[in-house]
Amino acid sequence: MFYIRADGNTKIGAGHIMRCISIAEALKNRGKVTIFITADEESAKLISSKGFGVLNLKTKYYDMDGELEMLLPVLKDNDIETLLIDSYSVTTNYMQQVGKRVKTIYMDDLGETIYPVDMLINYNIYAPEIGYEEKYKFRLMKVPQLLIGCEYAPLRVEFQTIDTKVRRMAKDVLITTGGSDPQNIAGKLLEVLRDAGMKYRGIQFHVVSGAFNKNIEKLRELERENTNFHVYQNVRHMAELMKKCDVAIAACGSTMYELSSMGIPTVCYFFADNQKMVAESFGKSVALNAGDISSDESGTIERILGYLDSYLDSYDMRNTACEKMVQLLDGDGASRIADRLIQLERSRDDKMELRID
Repeated sequence: MFYIRADGNTKIGAGHIMRCISIAEALKNRGKVTIFITADEESAKLISSKGFGVLNLKTKYYDMDGELEMLLPVLKDNDIETLLIDSYSVTTNYMQQVGKRVKTIYMDDLGETIYPVDMLINYNIYAPEIGYEEKYKFRLMKVPQLLIGCEYAPLRVEFQTIDTKVRRMAKDVLITTGGSDPQNIAGKLLEVLRDAGMKYRGIQFHVVSGAFNKNIEKLRELERENTNFHVYQNVRHMAELMKKCDVAIAACGSTMYELSSMGIPTVCYFFADNQKMVAESFGKSVALNAGDISSDESGTIERILGYLDSYLDSYDMRNTACEKMVQLLDGDGASRIADRLIQLERSRDDKMELRID
């Protein structure tokens, strides 16, 4: 049995949980049962809705050291031997304390802190540039198993073996703004598109609202008032929806890797520090980066629409973007991670220790 420690709520969105769900699904396909450990009821409900068991610590997601009093007995009582941890709130002390009791796997995005773990996963497009091996050799007695690069992007099965096709006429646009969309970017984009009059009347806009989006009713109201606006929540077959679309507007999270596997030309933007490197790396290679919407909302929205127009007007531009995107990954990352987790579970590696000199 595998255990995953992850959270998702209106403050941090659903990204951590959703990518771990993909790994759990891959483990399930290999006959392995996965149980999630989470901090609060909001996270627990989302996990349960995806069909996985969950242990709710009833702690604060941002105070990982504070949860140790609850977590360590859970590790012991459930005979947990391996734990995948996906949180930005971990500390060195937390990883050391947990690592004394179980094999630890850390899902990293930033590479800012080197933690004593048995395995580290960073599937981001910029991950190979971080230099994990050199950093670990400097700080630790042993380099952990490193799963680095887009080949480990934990996408769902539906994003594998996609047959991409670029249509001559672009008529459908996907808008996805993350799990919570705290700035209501989706709503603001729809308002600008509505106010543009006849310019976009021939385009169908498909808006995906995340599980923690508090602005869903405002989006529904815009949908009722505009026949070319379509709002979706709790989408079960995202690949099917994406396949209908010719262009996407997306916040820079795991969705960027899903869109890449589908070859959907994308205008991206970011609103959090942990998304900046994703946006910049995709902007340099396969997407159009409109910038930081949290610090320059009006300017970023203006750039989004300008880039959208460029894609809508040019088949060649969309075709080139599609060809570059599908070369990034094959969608089989979750399976690769699952196989490596099973290997780790069976291994008898020594625990790592931090250098103190």
